[in-house]
Amino acid sequence: LETRSGNWYLNPSESWFRVKLPNDQTGWVSAENFIKTKWTNDLQINSGLVRDVVKLKLPKDAETTSWSPDGSKMAYFANTSDRNIYWMAQSIWVASANGSNPKWVSDGAFFNPNITWSKDGEWLVFENLSGEERQIWIASSDATGLKKVTIGEAPSISPKGDKIAFVRRGKSSTSIWIRDLNNNNERKIAEVTIKGQQSYIAYGYNANFNPPSWSSDGSLIAFGFDGYHYDDKYTRVALIRISGGIIREFAVRAWRMKNTELSNDGKKIAYITHEHSTKEANDVLDKQVHFTSIDDNSSVRSYRHSEGISWSPDGRYLAFVEKSITMGINRRVWILDTQKNQQIQLLTSRQEIEKVAWIKNDKIVILARTSKQDLSESAGAIGKIQSWLVTIKNLPA
Repeated sequence: LETRSGNWYLNPSESWFRVKLPNDQTGWVSAENFIKTKWTNDLQINSGLVRDVVKLKLPKDAETTSWSPDGSKMAYFANTSDRNIYWMAQSIWVASANGSNPKWVSDGAFFNPNITWSKDGEWLVFENLSGEERQIWIASSDATGLKKVTIGEAPSISPKGDKIAFVRRGKSSTSIWIRDLNNNNERKIAEVTIKGQQSYIAYGYNANFNPPSWSSDGSLIAFGFDGYHYDDKYTRVALIRISGGIIREFAVRAWRMKNTELSNDGKKIAYITHEHSTKEANDVLDKQVHFTSIDDNSSVRSYRHSEGISWSPDGRYLAFVEKSITMGINRRVWILDTQKNQQIQLLTSRQEIEKVAWIKNDKIVILARTSKQDLSESAGAIGKIQSWLVTIKNLPA
């Protein structure tokens, strides 16, 4: 609730507010559930938490933008096509953080929209489809050093930039591999047999995997396996040793895994699932954010109608996007304080926010997809993706 004059805000009493509800009844609400808000640059921000909002001028044709860990550079796909059943881009670019000085990296057939960076921001890896062959490529952040690395998909470069974790998909199993960039050796570190229906494994069903997520010390990765791998049709998040072997699996009653992220402190994991495990229409189980500590005794917390996860650099906070049911508001961005188990609203928007990227402890990038109506009204004056840089203040100590 927003503090304001009139019927909603009556009088404070210590850390509680007495409020008048729409049915004319009154009640008491904790002061921490009230926030002061204001509109700035198309976002309704929590003015007690947000210091500043700057709208970024991204290249007009930028899609699925990915920032380097320090926030100084960005990479994006361009020349996208929605004419086919699948999303596809025809070129990849790098630019400065605000989208200026774009440099072309490569042309190709890019069906997987994921780009991952080394921790120092010097290298990025991505997937290209050449004919029927899925290829993994690496390039430097100055748009040079382009090189084909291996055959596979969903690549993710290690924090030190010396290894790449990637996926190989077979007819009867899905396996996780490590490629050592120093000596070009490859080894398989995990394999999961496919026990579900073969029809769901076709390219048409699952055009791409999300890349594995590395621990900050480079000793573990996390990867999400879709439900068709298992008899019970539940998805699994697997924690895998780089030396080989699955340590632990987290099972979720859902059919597909959308994204997986280990926190930078190596203690927690967040992931996104969607679709019902029995392929039934069920809005409750569509696009949920899940969070847990990786220790065996912890429980999983879940947030409905949510996606777009990103950990703070210190590993304490998790930012995510919730689809709003409030009239006039399409999305809410939340910050979860994992130490206090407290959910804090960062901002709301009429725009269809689909991604957040926590690039520094006090800075978060927000990305929203422009509606078709806005695109037609602007006659191409703006791109498909809008973006804001939000500077945070006063996070709980």
